[in-house]
Amino acid sequence: MDFLKGYPLFKWSINMFNDTIGVIYTLLGVSPMDGTYKEAWNMVSNLYNVFLGIGAPLLTIFFVWGFCRDALDLKAELQFEATVKTMFRYIFTVTAMEMFVVWFPLLCHMAMDLLGLVKKKRLKINAGDMARQISDNMTPMVGFVLALIFLLIAIACCVIMVWSVFGRFINMYMLIPFASIALSTIAGGGEIARTGYAYIKTMLVYAFEIVLMAVVLAIAGSFLMGSSVLDSGDNLQLVYVESIVKMVCISAALKGCDATFRRAFNM
Repeated sequence: MDFLKGYPLFKWSINMFNDTIGVIYTLLGVSPMDGTYKEAWNMVSNLYNVFLGIGAPLLTIFFVWGFCRDALDLKAELQFEATVKTMFRYIFTVTAMEMFVVWFPLLCHMAMDLLGLVKKKRLKINAGDMARQISDNMTPMVGFVLALIFLLIAIACCVIMVWSVFGRFINMYMLIPFASIALSTIAGGGEIARTGYAYIKTMLVYAFEIVLMAVVLAIAGSFLMGSSVLDSGDNLQLVYVESIVKMVCISAALKGCDATFRRAFNM
């Protein structure tokens, strides 16, 4: 009877979802610069050096543009303070361009240190109890069909979650070679410098969004095990729908961590 109600499939689906969360925890702690990814990082670093040949002339062009803009401003004199500010901006840009492949890995390691504090708080899902809560409200055969649907949705959610973690890697790898071009705009100051500042903000999001991902996964177990339907005692068949919605919400929250991070910190 448990089989016809779909209990084994529900349990297997929840176990798979729980195991995927554990795998993602491990993936979040993997450095995109070390281990088996060291070769990919070396390739990206070499590409950065290639594009540095474009960024260096642009740095000079943007600096001259910014200096001439301030010097020819008829409404404001180019005072000593403004000159110092312009030179400081130039020095900062040169340093950032030269040291980018050094300080960005340091940021990633800082994020992984914060990740270690969150990873200790994860609550594992009791798949047996949760599957029993769902299947007990199912009629034979109908429960089996609904369990198959539940399994497919769980697989889709697991794929989305893993995809989100690997997507962060590929996004970083795509943007790192163009760092010198984006950062060179800071030397120009004014509106044109927004490109460089936007790039820095984006890379900070990619470096530290794993901490927010870890928070999502840490609360995933308790969030999924809790049930508003069971607490209210009304229409217990909705436990099935509630479980699906929560799995989808968890996967969507994990995928949207970068957007949440940007909105919360105005980045």
